[in-house]
Amino acid sequence: MAGGGRGFGQNVVSTDIIHDRIHQGVFFQSTFYDGAVVNNAFLEVMLRVPTGSAAHFRWAVASGGNALGYMYHTPTLLTDGTARPALNFNGFSTNVALASPFITPTFSDPGTAILDEIFFPGGQKNQASGGGGSSFEEFVLGPGDYLGRLQNIAGTTQPLQILITWYEPVEGRVAVLG
Repeated sequence: MAGGGRGFGQNVVSTDIIHDRIHQGVFFQSTFYDGAVVNNAFLEVMLRVPTGSAAHFRWAVASGGNALGYMYHTPTLLTDGTARPALNFNGFSTNVALASPFITPTFSDPGTAILDEIFFPGGQKNQASGGGGSSFEEFVLGPGDYLGRLQNIAGTTQPLQILITWYEPVEGRVAVLG
C-alpha cells in the first residue's frame, strides 16, 4: 500500500511476491484440458524443473464432477508426453520459462507423493454440476520431474482441467516493468 504524509511510509509502495514476479517477467502458466475423461481415469501433467533452478508452484483444477488430485516427485518416466507452452504473465517480457510443462506423460511408477489425494467436489452421475479448487500455498520445487494427476471419480465421463502457475528465480533475468 502507498504511504503519504510525513515520516515512515512516505512514498513507500509494497506489493505481494506474485505481483513482483509478474513485473520481473518470471511468472508463468500452462493449462491442460480434456473434455471427456472416463470415470476413474486421469488427466496427467508433468513439470520439469532443470538443474540449478527452482519453481514456486501452485495449481488449480476444475472438473465436471467429483475428482481427486495427487502430486508426485521423481516419477519413473517412460515418455515425457507432449510439451505444452509456458506463457509469461508479463506481456512486455522476453523471458522464457526454465521449467518445462508436459501433458500425458507415461510412467511405470508415479514417484514419491508430495500431495496425496485431495478431494475436489463437483457431484456424481446425474447430480454432477462441476467444481474446482486450488492450492492455497505454493510448493517450492527443486530440480527434477513433478507429476500432477487429476482423477475423475464422478461415476460418468466428465471434463477435467489443470492450470499450473509458477515463478522462477529472478537472478540473471531481465526485468521489464511495463
